[in-house]
Amino acid sequence: AKLFGIRGPVILYTESRASRPADPLRRAGAEVVILDAVTPETVLADLHAREVRSVLVEGGPTVAGSFLRQGLIERVEAHLAPALFGGASAPAAIGGEGIALLRGALKLDLRGVRRLGRDLQILAFRAGLLAALAKRLTPGTLQKKEPVITEST
Repeated sequence: AKLFGIRGPVILYTESRASRPADPLRRAGAEVVILDAVTPETVLADLHAREVRSVLVEGGPTVAGSFLRQGLIERVEAHLAPALFGGASAPAAIGGEGIALLRGALKLDLRGVRRLGRDLQILAFRAGLLAALAKRLTPGTLQKKEPVITEST
């Protein structure tokens, strides 16, 4: 399907059984999947059944917060612009209840930082994830790498 300028299959999840709002999406080539409840778990279960093993979750604070709350984050790619904004009513990266105390924060292992124009791209994995995966692999198939800082032109 070529929907929203994206090549490849487009799957949209909804709890609505009304077909009329979904018809234009279907005509554009999207598959509309109706679930009893659209949650990170139900969407990932459906994608797993379709043999999808990697998912990019790109959304606002509510979506990010729901995946974080359920412990479903393995990799974080953050982009940092050289600009400051904020305040009590400003949007945050994580929505919902969030994490109020440092001891409750999701700990990350930094894997890389690179410059993209004026921005920084930061790549990290959930703390301990790579070490746990390395133990499951054949010895010598995964070498430890230190975080790198690169510059993009």
